[in-house]
Amino acid sequence: MIMIAYYFNLNDGVGAKRSRFLCDMLNSKSNSVSIIDKDAFGYSSRKNRLLWLFRCMLFLLRIKKQVVYISCGPFWHLFFVSLICFFKRHKLFVDFRDPWSLNVKKEPRGLKKLIRWTMAICIEKFVYSVTEKFIVCTPGMFKLYGRVFGDDTKLLLALNGHEIGKNVLSSLEKNIIPYKIVCLGRFLSYGERYLTAYKQLCKQLKKLNVDYHMFFIGADEATCINLSNDARVHILPRMTYGEVINFVLDAQMAILSMRDEDFEFGTKVFDYIALGIPIYDWFDHKKSFYKFFKAYMTTDLVNIPKFKPDFEEKFYRGNCLHELCNILINKEEELR
Repeated sequence: MIMIAYYFNLNDGVGAKRSRFLCDMLNSKSNSVSIIDKDAFGYSSRKNRLLWLFRCMLFLLRIKKQVVYISCGPFWHLFFVSLICFFKRHKLFVDFRDPWSLNVKKEPRGLKKLIRWTMAICIEKFVYSVTEKFIVCTPGMFKLYGRVFGDDTKLLLALNGHEIGKNVLSSLEKNIIPYKIVCLGRFLSYGERYLTAYKQLCKQLKKLNVDYHMFFIGADEATCINLSNDARVHILPRMTYGEVINFVLDAQMAILSMRDEDFEFGTKVFDYIALGIPIYDWFDHKKSFYKFFKAYMTTDLVNIPKFKPDFEEKFYRGNCLHELCNILINKEEELR
């Protein structure tokens, strides 16, 4: 089995975690996964995408029929790699952990946007026609791509999930902040409405006269510019995944924003759920994001609900990827 995951190494961040976890699952059952990441063909190809693409295509041309799994994004190599797999009759599986054409469609109008969107749609439709399974990570993506293709028989939903086990409790330190609110990653870069909602939340908190503090970890530039003057806001640099989880363990509440609540979930929401941290509800109740996660949200700032941590249960990544893993293993066995 060939896994083409351009971002795969530990230093590639959250974009690599899904592929790495799936690879471990597959190797535990078949021990036959070969990885093609951005470093697969040596130093020269790390800075030369054309060279990387040429060597990747050449490799796929030389091998006999195989199961090929592609993790996207990035998308710049998708058409050419999929075309080679079609001609070589490889069994192709493409994992869209990021909605390409759907995101392009949200960009401001213009000729450049139209060209990029048309190209993305054409490539996605071609890939769908030649793939065994077109994998998506949210119900919104499943629904919208079903409309794009006019068919959903090849679509497979595999949520991102989390990787947090019960062992994280052993690192829990004494809570010294009585009202700790956390936010991981981007926040205000996803729209002005979140700045308005944030200000309203702060007004509510101040009326309660509680000693609250908000921690933004690995924040985007817009968040740093707009919120850094607030004495109750603490902008912290990026941390490793383990450091982040240890830091947010004792939080009373989490806040986050979505680029598009119709078809995106992100990854942070699963981490909060894994740790039993309630998510403040300022989302559109008509959108897919709220409908899917409403059981884990609250607007009660006084009696904040306590949720049971989801360690290795409903949204554990191993459970979310279980069906996909079995499909890949069964397809590999068919080719033997």
